[in-house]
Amino acid sequence: MQLGNVLLTSLEGLANASKSLGQHTEAFNYLSIYSSLKDSLFTLDIKKQLNTAEINQKEQEIILLTQQGEIDALNIIRNRQILYFLSGAILLVIIIAIIYYQKHEYKQRTLKIVSKQRNEIAVKNQDILDSITYAKGIQEAMFPDENEIKSIFSDSFVFYKPSGVVTGDFYWVSKLKDAIILAVVDCTGHGVPGAFMTVMANSILNSVVNERKITSPSEILKELHLAILNTWHQNEKSALYSNGLDAIICNISLDKTKMTYSGAKRPLYHLRAGVLESHRGNCFSVGVPYYQAEISYDEHEIELQKDDSLYLFTDGIIDQFGGPENKKFLGKRLKKLLNEIEDKPFNVQQAQLVKAIEDWMNGTEQVDDMLLIGVKI
Repeated sequence: MQLGNVLLTSLEGLANASKSLGQHTEAFNYLSIYSSLKDSLFTLDIKKQLNTAEINQKEQEIILLTQQGEIDALNIIRNRQILYFLSGAILLVIIIAIIYYQKHEYKQRTLKIVSKQRNEIAVKNQDILDSITYAKGIQEAMFPDENEIKSIFSDSFVFYKPSGVVTGDFYWVSKLKDAIILAVVDCTGHGVPGAFMTVMANSILNSVVNERKITSPSEILKELHLAILNTWHQNEKSALYSNGLDAIICNISLDKTKMTYSGAKRPLYHLRAGVLESHRGNCFSVGVPYYQAEISYDEHEIELQKDDSLYLFTDGIIDQFGGPENKKFLGKRLKKLLNEIEDKPFNVQQAQLVKAIEDWMNGTEQVDDMLLIGVKI
């Protein structure tokens, strides 16, 4: 382009020089060449500029295409990542759904099994309860009715509160030709095990007193002891082998002026004119194998007077927890209560005794069977 400008300048100078010399034809020729060259150079310059513009445009397009390509590549990467994420999320949802379904199916199967087992247990429990309820009926039929005691002691009461459907405590009475035999028995344990013991002890008492006519309280306890030992000796590995019973047995003359009694870990309360005396028995139970067969029970005699009161009871009352400090009821509290209600009719005494025990328990679980018999001479 610079060479073109030099040629144009030279031609222009030659034209001017020829014109000055009067060489108009040469001047015209130089100007024509100048004009043609200038047009050519202009055209070349325009083309060059256009080419430069086109190149710049192409470069811009290339840059734009490159940028667009990069953008598209990024979009592809991003779309691929989104696809991977969505695929992973869908897979995770499917896995969770499968796990949930399996857990649901497992839960349903488990619920069906538990429901079936619960129904089976309920049926078995009902069968057991029905059997125990039936056993209660048998047990009650074996024991004397409260009216039987009232027919002998018109002023009397029986406070009887088993801790379960069946009981390990029972009372027994028999009126013979020359005496009245009254017994309160507490078999080891309560519930079903205790109930089995009561059946055996009741049967032994019937045999010893009503059939063999043994009326001495100490001899009755001795016979009970031997009979139970002989029963357990048949199977010394039995879980019941070490079980026995505690009892208080009284022989009251028909004219009710004299009484003999023997106790195996059970006392006798004798109340006369506001004075309550506790007569203790021996400190060992009946039928427990580590006591020797030659064991003997002491027998005591008491002269009775009209309006004397006798109370025979098992340990369920005095061992019951309750009160503000959740302690045992204890014998001293029972003595105090009996002294307070001494002058009241026995039906009122029974009601007040029941209320006192209920107030003492105040919702506390009953720990043992409760039995107390009161008779007035």
